[in-house]
Amino acid sequence: MFRKILPILLGFALLATACGREGESLDTYEIDGYSTGFFEGKAVLYRLAEGKLVPEDSVMVKKSRFKFKKHKVEYPQMMFLIFGENEAMVELFIENKRMRLNVDLNKPENTELSGSEMHEAYMKFLDNNTVFSSKIDKISSEISNAEGDTSDIEVLEIELAALQNEQQKFMINYLKDNPSSYVSGHVILASLSTELPADSLQIVYEILSENLKTSGYGRDINAKIASKKRIEIGVQAPDFSLPDNKGQVVSLVSKQGRKILIHFWASWCGVCRTETPELRKIYAENDSTRLVIITIAADSDYSRWLKVTSADGMAWTQLSDMKGMDSEILKQYNIKKLPYYFLLDEKGRITAKSDKLKSILPLLK
Repeated sequence: MFRKILPILLGFALLATACGREGESLDTYEIDGYSTGFFEGKAVLYRLAEGKLVPEDSVMVKKSRFKFKKHKVEYPQMMFLIFGENEAMVELFIENKRMRLNVDLNKPENTELSGSEMHEAYMKFLDNNTVFSSKIDKISSEISNAEGDTSDIEVLEIELAALQNEQQKFMINYLKDNPSSYVSGHVILASLSTELPADSLQIVYEILSENLKTSGYGRDINAKIASKKRIEIGVQAPDFSLPDNKGQVVSLVSKQGRKILIHFWASWCGVCRTETPELRKIYAENDSTRLVIITIAADSDYSRWLKVTSADGMAWTQLSDMKGMDSEILKQYNIKKLPYYFLLDEKGRITAKSDKLKSILPLLK
């Protein structure tokens, strides 16, 4: 009996040695995966670069099984795994280690990645952040669906701002407690870099350890700080030249000598169009020798753009390069949400900026 069992045990031992153990450090990352709900097809790993998903690695899924094993990451970082034609997307913190992944496409939130310490840390962060994110999503939905009394909306917006402020405090405290964690780098880029002004973002960056500052996360955060400084209040607004809806090229500098309200929007943005009546009122009440309105559209459909601007009575300067959210001018002005407004003085310096027109209105009188 013993002689028969011994070879079997040795076989299992050899198999375990050959397969290695989860969490083992490697020169590349290895992910043994199983996907519930996706039997066969292509799975692609993406990384985030300048706000866009860039393909990093891909494999074929066969009988629900797949394995990534040829590529490596410079440092532990967030990646996004997409199955088939965007059937589902899951977040994964990838390290150069041996990892095991179980994905349920019917419930992506139940994804389990073992062998990555950073992914485990990120999951713990998300668990704590859910307290804020779920409430913020609920109130944001109530604001979007609100009708009638504007005072109700104002109360909700105050409540939303308070929650967002509490969430920021939670994230900053997380950074202070985890200055060497790559999760902290991701938290800054994914959340804080959008909301914080340049000076505050610089303070947050200084919390990080040297290994994070010299990583790709640190480089990207520095780039964010630099881009924000270009559009800080008091600085000269970046110049641009764009075609208008009549095919004529219009530059920002050609409009100087008057106050300028730059309005970023898109014809496909429902929230943007709700503020058009107020813009029409501003346009009608202000002499063009005192105030100029320039609307820049994040559109890519030329005919739709012309149709909507005409239907909405937007008689002032309308500009667009038809590159949608990939437009270089949106990158120059660090536009992450629509609508967005910049108010410039007669010399082209930024005096105010906001995603809410009502914040700008008192300065126009």
